[in-house]
Amino acid sequence: MSISYIIDFLHKYEHVTAVVLWIAGVLLIIQILPLKFKPYDIFFGSLGSKLNKGISDKLEKSNRRIDEIAERQEFNIKDIQEKFAADYRWRILDFANSCKNGESHTKEEWEHVITQINNYDEYCEDNGIKNDQITVESEYLREKYKKRLLKRDWLTCKDSKKTCVGHCVMDKEGRDDKQKDKKCH
Repeated sequence: MSISYIIDFLHKYEHVTAVVLWIAGVLLIIQILPLKFKPYDIFFGSLGSKLNKGISDKLEKSNRRIDEIAERQEFNIKDIQEKFAADYRWRILDFANSCKNGESHTKEEWEHVITQINNYDEYCEDNGIKNDQITVESEYLREKYKKRLLKRDWLTCKDSKKTCVGHCVMDKEGRDDKQKDKKCH
């Protein structure tokens, strides 16, 4: 279609061209006026919807898929958190049981179990879970930890039946500087 063809067409059908131009002009004036009815918006909106239907459908499908993945991820996160909480609970109960059976522990083990108690309590508080399962054991361990902390009564390499390799971090507390660099036997 060349420009000369378009010009010839417009000359042959001048009255049709004039009507189309008048209608377009009136619609443009209506579009500009502060009315709710906007003819060009309606026309180009429906044309755009038809042209982009395939893309819109794909986008909607992708959004549904993203929502499904997010839902599964939330479930997985909750499941993992519950497993961690159960693991904390088990470790705390096991540690309390070992203490009640007379087993000694190092300062690091005590600090670790106190951290686990605090983490478990925080998890329960954040998730509205009653902490009835280990409340008594947690209180028992905290009291015992306070007493050991005041007495500095920890299991050390000398007390342990295990052989230490390298520097013994457990024995550094309460020794003078010359002994700190010695290896445990």
